[in-house]
Amino acid sequence: MSRFFRHLSGSLRRRVLIVTAIVMAVILAVTVAIVSRSTDRLTSRRNAMVLQLSDQSIGRNAVLGTGINLTGLPDNNLISNGSFSPQLFQAHYAVHSGTANAFDIKVSETRTDISLTENHFVGASIAIYRETLSSMDELHDAVITNYEAGRIMDKTPVLIPEELAGIALTGFAEWEGHTYACGPHSTLLKIPSGGDATAMSFDFLSDLTAIAAGPDGLMTGDASGRLFSSRDGVFWQLLPLEMSTAVKAIAYVPIPNEANGFFLASGGPGELMFGRLQDMSPLATPIKDDAVTAFVVTEDDIIYALGDQGHVYFSMNGVEWTEETELASENAWLAGDASGNLAFFTGAAGQMAIRRANGLFEFLGAEGPDSLPRALRRITPYDPDADIPLRKRTLPNLSGVLSVTSEKIVVLTESGDTLFSKDQGETWQPYALFSDQPISRMSLMPSGDIYLVHPGGALSRTELTSRFTFEPALPVGEVQADDLIALSLATGYRMDVENQDLAAREGDLRAGEWSISGGAEVASSEDADVGRTGYDSVGSLEITFKEYTAPTEENERGSQDGDGTVATEKRDASSAFMRHERLFSIARQTVFQAPVNNPNRSYLSARLSQRIDLSRLVVGNVLPLFRLEFDVSRSDDADGELEVWFSGPLVNEGKVFTVPAGGWRHQRETFAFTKKLHPEDELWINFGFTGSGSYKLDNVWFGRSEDARGALSSLVAENETLPLADVLRFDCVPIGRAGYLSESWCLPEGSTSGIREKRFHNLGCVMQLADLLGAQPWLVVDMHATEVELAHLMEYIAGSPLTPYGRLRSRDGAIGKWSDRFDVMYIEIVDRENVLQNDVTRSNKVRWVIDRLSSSPEFHAIRNRVFFIDGMRYEDGRSHTSTDYHAGDFINRTPFANTEEYNVVLEEWVNAMPRWRTGDHHIYSELMRSFDVNGWETASRLADAIGVMLGDLGDHTALSMMNVDFSLPEALSGQAMNVRALEVTGGLFGMERLATPTVIRKSGSVSEEGLTVEETTIYEVFRSREEVTVIVANLGKSTSVISIEGLDVETDVFFDLYDYRGYPISSGMRSSYREAFTLLPGGVVVIRQHLD
Repeated sequence: MSRFFRHLSGSLRRRVLIVTAIVMAVILAVTVAIVSRSTDRLTSRRNAMVLQLSDQSIGRNAVLGTGINLTGLPDNNLISNGSFSPQLFQAHYAVHSGTANAFDIKVSETRTDISLTENHFVGASIAIYRETLSSMDELHDAVITNYEAGRIMDKTPVLIPEELAGIALTGFAEWEGHTYACGPHSTLLKIPSGGDATAMSFDFLSDLTAIAAGPDGLMTGDASGRLFSSRDGVFWQLLPLEMSTAVKAIAYVPIPNEANGFFLASGGPGELMFGRLQDMSPLATPIKDDAVTAFVVTEDDIIYALGDQGHVYFSMNGVEWTEETELASENAWLAGDASGNLAFFTGAAGQMAIRRANGLFEFLGAEGPDSLPRALRRITPYDPDADIPLRKRTLPNLSGVLSVTSEKIVVLTESGDTLFSKDQGETWQPYALFSDQPISRMSLMPSGDIYLVHPGGALSRTELTSRFTFEPALPVGEVQADDLIALSLATGYRMDVENQDLAAREGDLRAGEWSISGGAEVASSEDADVGRTGYDSVGSLEITFKEYTAPTEENERGSQDGDGTVATEKRDASSAFMRHERLFSIARQTVFQAPVNNPNRSYLSARLSQRIDLSRLVVGNVLPLFRLEFDVSRSDDADGELEVWFSGPLVNEGKVFTVPAGGWRHQRETFAFTKKLHPEDELWINFGFTGSGSYKLDNVWFGRSEDARGALSSLVAENETLPLADVLRFDCVPIGRAGYLSESWCLPEGSTSGIREKRFHNLGCVMQLADLLGAQPWLVVDMHATEVELAHLMEYIAGSPLTPYGRLRSRDGAIGKWSDRFDVMYIEIVDRENVLQNDVTRSNKVRWVIDRLSSSPEFHAIRNRVFFIDGMRYEDGRSHTSTDYHAGDFINRTPFANTEEYNVVLEEWVNAMPRWRTGDHHIYSELMRSFDVNGWETASRLADAIGVMLGDLGDHTALSMMNVDFSLPEALSGQAMNVRALEVTGGLFGMERLATPTVIRKSGSVSEEGLTVEETTIYEVFRSREEVTVIVANLGKSTSVISIEGLDVETDVFFDLYDYRGYPISSGMRSSYREAFTLLPGGVVVIRQHLD
C-alpha cells in the first residue's frame, strides 16, 4: 500500500484520505443511528407519548399469574391405539317417561346423537340420577337389555299463518333448533320444536322447490333453477349460477372429523352443483341423462344420487361419481333415506331397493311383480268393475320413504297412502298412524321430528322416542320424567374380510389406522392385562385366518339362494390378490385398492398393518435406533412364527418371533434402521403369519430407543427451552371425558394413545411436567366421572403409597404423594360436550362432583390447598354455585387494530362472567382457562396475545391461560407465538394491578392509517413489594415512542424489547430518568424496576 501511495501526487493522496475519512464517518454515523434507534438512547422525548404511573391499586384479586392450557404432548409411542381399546360412546339423556325397568327418551330433546339402529345400546351400562333444585343423587346402576328405536308418537297439527293456507310445502330443513319449510309463492316458514309456524320474509319472487341446512346457514332453490343462501335464515342472497330447469334436490354432506362439509344441488339431466354456502359451481360428472331426484348420505359416508331415468350413482367426496350398476332399472328412482346401517330407495311402479348392514343393495321383488309386497298391491287404486286380479294390478309410484330406524321403514305412494315395515322390508302393512288423511310429502328431521304435508296444504307433526329396558329393575319406585341417565357403551372391533366383495367401498388408509389384509378376520378380545388396575385397557385384537378354497363352479352353485340367484355377499374373483395386496380399514370398513408396500413376503396368509403417524416424532430422530415391544398370544392351531417388519420407501427391516401356544408373552426388540426417520417420511408396521390359526396382539409400543413405555417423552423431559408457568391446566388428561375409557388417566403413558383427535396422556406424566415447569396443577373433571373413579383419583393424588392407586403413582414417577409436591391444586368441573339440559342440572352436577371428592378420606389432609372451579357455561349468565372460581374461554379471531376494538373485546369478556344470583351485580373472580392464538383468521402478533393475556388480569380475571400443544415442533422448540407470549408475561404471580397510567403528554406522531400513538398503545402495570412491572404493547402498524414517569429516579430499570413475532431485539439496564422506548409495530416492551 505504501508503494502504491508513492506513485500518487500529494494532492491526490489528500483527496483519497479525505474521501476515506468521510465514508468511514458516514458508516459510523449510520451504525450509531441504528443502534441508538433500537436501544432508544438517542430518541428524543419531543415525539414520545409520556405516561405517568399511578400508585393506586384497582385489582379485585391478587394475580395468580399466567399459565399453560396443555392441549398436547409428544407421544413416546409412535403407534396409534396400540392397546386396541374399544370405541366408547357416552351420553346423558333426560327421561320423557318411565317404569321400574324401562324409560323413554324423546329424540328431539337429546343433545347427543342417539342411534336409530335397533338394539344398538344392548349391553350399555347406565346410571340413573334424580335431582332437585339444589342437589343430585344417584339412584341406580343397571345394564340395558333391550333397545327399541323409532317409536312414533301421535300426530299433532301445526298451525300455518292464514295467508299461507292451502300452499303445499315442498321441502324441510333443520337449523339451530328450528325447522325451515319452503314452498311456492316465496313461502318460507320457521317452526320451533313443538310450536306453530311463523312466516319469514323472502325477498325474491320465487316458487321454492328444495331446501337444506349446514352449520353455517341455509340454501334453497326454486322452479327456475336459481339457488339462494342465508347465514341467518332472515337475509337471503341470490347465487350467481343457475340451472336450466327447476332445482330438484339440495343436500348438505358433512365431512367426518371436519367442521364444515359441502352442499350438492341438482337440476336438469346431468346438472349437479357442488360447493359451500355462498360459492357453488357446476360439476362435470358421468351423470348425463338422469336428473337427480334425491341425494342420500349413508352411515358409512357414501353419497348416493338417484336418477329419474333409473340410474343410481355414488361418490365418496361429492365430486367423483360412479354408477351403481346393480341398481340400474327401467323405472325412475324417486326417493331415498338412510338410518343406522340401513339405506332404502323407492321409485316408480313400486320399485324398492334396500341395503342392509352397510352391505350390498338388493331389489325387493326383483324376480317380478308377483313377489312384491302384497300390501302394496292391495292399496293400489283400481276399477272394481274390471275385476283385475291382485297380482296384475298396476303398482303405484313410491314418492317418499322414511328410514325411521335400521328396521322400521315407511313408504309413501303418489296417492297419499303409507305402508309400514318393522323388519327391513320383509313384511308390510298399511300404516294405521298415518292412515286418517292422505299425505303428499313426509320429512324426518335430525332432531326426530317428522313433518307430514297433506293435500290442501295442512301440516302435522309427530315425534320419535326410543325405549330402553334395563336390568336389574329399580328396587323401589319408577323412573320419572326428567330423571337424568348417564349411558356408556363400549363397542369392540370386528371385521370379516374372508370373502369380502371386490366392489367394497374404497377409501384411503389414514396414518395411525389399523388395517387387515383380505381373507382374514379380526375381532376384539380380552385384554392381556385383564383385571389389572392401571393396566387393563379393555381390549386386545385377535387376527384369524382360515385356509381359503378358491371358488369353483360347484361351490358357487352350492351358495345359491333359494330363488336361484348367487348370494352376492360371497363373491370373490381373485382371492390371491385380496389376500396379499389389499388392505381393509378395520375402523371404517373400507378397502384400499392400491397394493401396499409388502416386499418379499407374498407367502404370508394374513397381515395386520398400520401406516405410522410419524408426525409423532415431532423432530427428526438423531439416531435411527428404535425399540418395539408388544404382548402376543397364539392359538394351538397356529404354526408359532409371527413375522414383524417395518416397510416403506426407505425401510425394510423385520424379525420373526417364535410364540409358544398358551398365555400372553411379552416381546421386545431393537431395530437399527439404515436411515434416520423424519416426520414427513412413510413407514408401515406389519404383523403377519402363514397358515390357519389366530394370534392376539396387545400393548404394541414402538418408539425412540431413549424413550420408555409409560414415561414422559424425552423430548419434553430433557428440553431446556420450555417456558415457565404459574399454572398448568391438564386439558389433555381425560378424567370422565366422553369417548374415553373410565380411569384412562392412570393407564401407562403411550399405551392407549389414539389418532390425533383422540390423543391423551397419563396423569402422572403431566404432573411431572407441572413439577418441571414450576407450575401448580389444574385438573379437569368431565361429566362421565363416576363416584368410584373420583375416589380413585383422590387416592392417586394424595393416598398412601401402599394403596393400589398409590402404587400406580409410584409407577408413574412420583416420589411420595403428588399433593406434597405442590402448594395449590385446582380442580375444575366441566361439561365439555355441552350435553346437560339446563342450568339447574349443570350446577347440581358441579355440587355432586365436589361432594364426592370432598368426602374421600384423602381430601381432609389437603382441603386447604384444593380450589374448586365451576367450568360450566350457564345460559342465564349468573352464578349457580359457590365454588372458589369460575372459568371461561377467551375467544377472539382477529388481531386488534386499535385500543377501541381492544376495549370492546375485553368488555365482552367481562360481561360474560357469571354474577351472583342475589342481584347485587357482584362479579365473580374469573379464570381465563384457554386462549388460542393459532385459531386466528390472520397471523397474530405479540402485542395482540399480550393484550388478551393481561387486559383484565388482576381486575376481574385472576389467572390467564394460553393454549399450548407441545406435540407441535414450533411449540416444543420455543418458537411458537403462544410460548413466546408466556415468556413475556411470566413473573406476575402475587402482584397487584395498578390503575391505568395517565397520559400527561400526547405524541405528535400520526400513522399512515390516521391513528395516533394513544389510539394504538396499551399499557398494563403490576406491583409487588419487590418489583414494579410495566408492559406496553403497540397494536398499530407504525413505530411508536413512549416514555415512563413515576418510577424511582434513584433505581435503575431493566427492559426487554420484543418485535411482533416475540423475538427479543434489545434488553439491558438504564437510568429511569428521562428515558424513552421505541416500540416496533406489533411489538412489546417490558420494563421492570426492583424496589428496596
